[in-house]
Amino acid sequence: MIYLSNLILQLLLFILFLLCILLLLFSLYILYLRRIKYGHLPGPKVSSFFKGNFPDIRKALSKGCSSFEFILDCHIKYGDIVVIWLFFLPWVNVADPYTIKAILLVQKFPKDPRFYRECLETLFGERAMGRSLLTNLNDEQWQHRRSLMNPAFHRLYLRNLMCHFNSSTDIFLAKLRNVAENGMYVKMADEFSLVTLDVICKAGFGIDLDVIIDPQSPFIQSYNMILKGVEEAFVNPLHKWDFTSYPRQREVIKALRFLRNTGRDTIRRRTHTLSNDSKKFQDILDHILSDGRDPRLSEEDLIDDFVTFFSSGHETTSSTLSFCLLELLHNNDVFCNAVQEIKNVLGAQNDVTYDDLPKFKYLDYCLKETLRLYPPAPGIIRVTPNNVKLNKYVIPKGTTISSSPYVMGRHPQHWANPEGFQPERWRCTNDEGQVSTGVYFPFSLGPRNCIGQQFAMIESKVILAKFLNTFNVELCRGQTKRIHERGSLQPLDGVICKLSIANI
Repeated sequence: MIYLSNLILQLLLFILFLLCILLLLFSLYILYLRRIKYGHLPGPKVSSFFKGNFPDIRKALSKGCSSFEFILDCHIKYGDIVVIWLFFLPWVNVADPYTIKAILLVQKFPKDPRFYRECLETLFGERAMGRSLLTNLNDEQWQHRRSLMNPAFHRLYLRNLMCHFNSSTDIFLAKLRNVAENGMYVKMADEFSLVTLDVICKAGFGIDLDVIIDPQSPFIQSYNMILKGVEEAFVNPLHKWDFTSYPRQREVIKALRFLRNTGRDTIRRRTHTLSNDSKKFQDILDHILSDGRDPRLSEEDLIDDFVTFFSSGHETTSSTLSFCLLELLHNNDVFCNAVQEIKNVLGAQNDVTYDDLPKFKYLDYCLKETLRLYPPAPGIIRVTPNNVKLNKYVIPKGTTISSSPYVMGRHPQHWANPEGFQPERWRCTNDEGQVSTGVYFPFSLGPRNCIGQQFAMIESKVILAKFLNTFNVELCRGQTKRIHERGSLQPLDGVICKLSIANI
């Protein structure tokens, strides 16, 4: 018995010894990375040996700053190339327009699989966006698929979707009229999220889930759960081994399956209809299944696009609408100019027509200025394909590289009064011709730019124009410009307003 006890004790001591050796080796590896491999790169001093700069970012978040404000401050202090440590992973951030163009346009660095595969292609081991346009890392497959999709997002095709933009907005306005008549306050960030989701349902896939009227629907609850899962997976790179998060991960997986099953049912019904009827539908799914159908795409591939369009097609637009309204209400002269232009263009008409869109010049400036300050996708992540020289620094192969539209849009080196909301700055830019593409790129750059940017801009103009033409809007006290990050940027306070019916 004593012999057995001694044997167990020796085994435990041996295991403890091995763990100490492994910890020592891991610590030496971290020192090698920080002192030798990336020691030549400028950046903030790490505040935690194992967590790196993660506690600094958390501290900034607790003070009401976004992580991208933290990165901007680092660039101002340390220069155009800055390394930030997320635990033991180096994250190199670039804030030089020429280097950004080299990364995204000239050399076309590939997307970083560690982010796209772990957080978007799959989420907690469950297929999420799969091999969609956003997540497909194979250039040949992506180019072929993008060429098939492009016509569905061309201006001529989007013209046919104006009926959906208007009809969804009308439901949105009818709901808000009841709110205004009852003198209630409304969180506009939530309402913009619902109406943009309704637009994607109808203009994208020809389905009506009644999301504007029923914000507690299972579809919305599942979608919000998935967003929280993406956020958690991104900020916690050790989630695979974090057993305390497993119950939440199972909820996210359940929500993902619900969303993909909704897509599967939608695609199967439409496929059946198209095979038995020559009827044409005015939505993007019609193009995907008929004009743009690739026989090599499986049903799961089509569901990948369904999930991607919902995820990136409504959250980003609702973010732009929310921040645009917030800035308009903080800048009374700008607000009055925008409203006056809308009333001049629309007059007494109810719908916004396609031919009306170019007439909203000042509204267009307001949206561009919003995208400068609050780009919906604030960071673009790539990876170095080999050892490369960026600016004056050699960056090792396999390094995560981030270029941020948020940082470049607020960098004092490139903008006068960078924090100010000044739509007039776009009046003399000749359609952004005088603004470098490496400074202003809210929809990314290069061949992998956002395919839905025209869709988003048209949708934003229709919703905002009809909303401001219908209501007088008063921003409630205490509504700050603080940012909440959940994949895209969102206004932390929700843009709570009081509405009243405008006299047209």
